[in-house]
Amino acid sequence: MKTKLLLLSLLFFQTYAFAQLQSNPVSNSSQAGLNEAEAHIAINPSDSNQMAVGFMSQSATSGLGFKIYYSTDAGNSWSLSSFDAPTLSNPRYPGAVIAGGGDILLAYDQTGKLYTSWIYLYYNFNTDTAYFSGMWASSSNNGQSFQFENVNQSDEFFGRGILTNGLSNISNLYEGICDRQWMAVDHTEGNNANNLYVGFVNYTNTFAGLKVRSKKSTNSFFDNPVNAAVGSYQLSNLAVDNDGELHYSFARIDGNDGIYHVSSNDGGQTFSALNLVSSAQGTFPQSHQINDRVNAAPSLAIDGKNNLHVTWTSYPNSQDAQSFYSYSTDGGLSWSTPFNMSTALNLNSFYSNVTAHGDKVSISTYGIDNARQADYYLFLSTNNGASFGTPIKLTSQQSNLAGFANTDFAGDYTSSVRSECKTFSVWSDFRNAGQPKLYLSSYSDCAPLGFQEITTINSPFQISSLYPNPAQQELRISIFSENALKISATIYSIDGKVIIKNNQKVRQGEQEFIVPVSTLSRGNYTLVLQDDDGNKITRSFSK
Repeated sequence: MKTKLLLLSLLFFQTYAFAQLQSNPVSNSSQAGLNEAEAHIAINPSDSNQMAVGFMSQSATSGLGFKIYYSTDAGNSWSLSSFDAPTLSNPRYPGAVIAGGGDILLAYDQTGKLYTSWIYLYYNFNTDTAYFSGMWASSSNNGQSFQFENVNQSDEFFGRGILTNGLSNISNLYEGICDRQWMAVDHTEGNNANNLYVGFVNYTNTFAGLKVRSKKSTNSFFDNPVNAAVGSYQLSNLAVDNDGELHYSFARIDGNDGIYHVSSNDGGQTFSALNLVSSAQGTFPQSHQINDRVNAAPSLAIDGKNNLHVTWTSYPNSQDAQSFYSYSTDGGLSWSTPFNMSTALNLNSFYSNVTAHGDKVSISTYGIDNARQADYYLFLSTNNGASFGTPIKLTSQQSNLAGFANTDFAGDYTSSVRSECKTFSVWSDFRNAGQPKLYLSSYSDCAPLGFQEITTINSPFQISSLYPNPAQQELRISIFSENALKISATIYSIDGKVIIKNNQKVRQGEQEFIVPVSTLSRGNYTLVLQDDDGNKITRSFSK
């Protein structure tokens, strides 16, 4: 039966672009711990200090799960949510075990309610039956805890389906196979204010394509699914513009590859005809030197002038990967000539994503060379995407994917959000012996030279505060640590030179360290704290 489960994973992988499937342990890392990937970040539209990050985690011992971290200080520090997807989901299918899953998403409404959705694939060995479960829950305390808000158990799903008869038949029960979802909330004051939308690929015995479900802010359930695009389309992305119009971008993956867009001006009840954003090559190649899970990963954002922004990746062959960006000023009817980020980086690039706020547009993407050495980059525009500055390298150390097998766990996308001044990018970093770990970068484009701060989301230590800033005689650093450990503290000048470096013993709990800075020249500096396991936190300060 173990072989049966492995074959199940292979069947799904070859037939559909499903969420990451789990069979045997997929990390060949020599270090113990969790693999972390497929991260999604959200920011409260009414309070930019409140943020949340969700991601998949997987290990040989704990299997596949999800974690959510939340912040109340604009990403300075993070706390682990009590969210427990297996406990919430498992009672639905007695006798079945978790065999795969993915796609944890987050979205805030204007009141600060935080929604999450995720997918689990369950398998019952005795009945040779697979259950696809797309579930959702909400939090009223910024992600500290989540709960189902429905009365009927069936309303806990945004979609579910069953495979029977040797996994060859899609049951007519429920909505069919629902996968690769995305969520968006209406942040306007219109008729659909605070409505939650979820878009996903749907397979039944008679349908293949994309659907959307809507949940009114006053309801605890989703309305019936509505067709958004019929055919070989996947890789959903949703966003709501400033007039309350719902926009949907996605990829075609049947060989006639391309990136497409549709929209709805009636709260997701009907959708426009297809608009081609751009043709593309290899939107889901299934075999590539970067990773066999790579895909177009289209990303959609809307700026303050209602311009649409889309990024995606093309894979013209098994070696090359090129990320592109295009924008629309007419609601998606026409699109600009794609900007090739790979050309700007002089590197292959993949898993790009875009976020916008006001007139500012930020694009984050991997850049990788032919030796499979990767860094993570940021492109910034202050004129609604008409032009971008020189790409900014966010990583201080390359990821070595050369020792990372193509079939290993890598996730299917990255994400970012931005406020007026800061771009928050979250991605899987493979520097730790090929074991993917999540990193968060906060880059300020309001500071004169641009300040970058980077944090390992689930680091065992956090910087609670750093003051005064600017500093004169001394810099005080408050640290909270989950356990006793050693950290190195290094101060760099703006040109990357080491100015001060020392080692500190950190005890469990809260403590404060004082760093003399009276001898430093006036200017901008970066403080880097790092423990023996490679967890790193950077903060910027000035003198």
